Amino acid sequence: MPWSGDEGQQRWEQAWIAIKKVWASKWNKRAYFSTRKVKLDHDLLCMAVLVQEIINADYAFVIHTTNPSSGDPSEIYAEVVKGLGETLFGAYPGRALSLIAKKDKLDSPKVLGYPSKPIGLFIRRSIIFRSASNGEDLEGYDCA
Repeated sequence: MPWSGDEGQQRWEQAWIAIKKVWASKWNKRAYFSTRKVKLDHDLLCMAVLVQEIINADYAFVIHTTNPSSGDPSEIYAEVVKGLGETLFGAYPGRALSLIAKKDKLDSPKVLGYPSKPIGLFIRRSIIFRSASNGEDLEGYDCA
């Protein structure tokens, strides 16, 4: 995957350092205590690091194929924000444009909330790194 711009090789060297830090989080204190609490054997802990090109998007959205508020499988629930999706999931104030629609009547959505987020996140074309593991978001574990 080419890194856009002239500094490609240097950026990949920096990226490799970041990937190793993400991978090392498998062994941090939070991971240790959370997996221990739910009795997940450390040898069964799996992790992946997603390396993905990110574009400077005008809008980001999430669509649930079952309404998560009501559990209704005949409805979709969607949220839309300006810029990158991190605005949806981060601790940014305000609401996204949110709506529901019956799957057999997608041309008649019902708006639940109008957008009020004062910020949209935008970046130049780049690469992003995300981790996922079976040791994250464990049921019954609260880091607070």
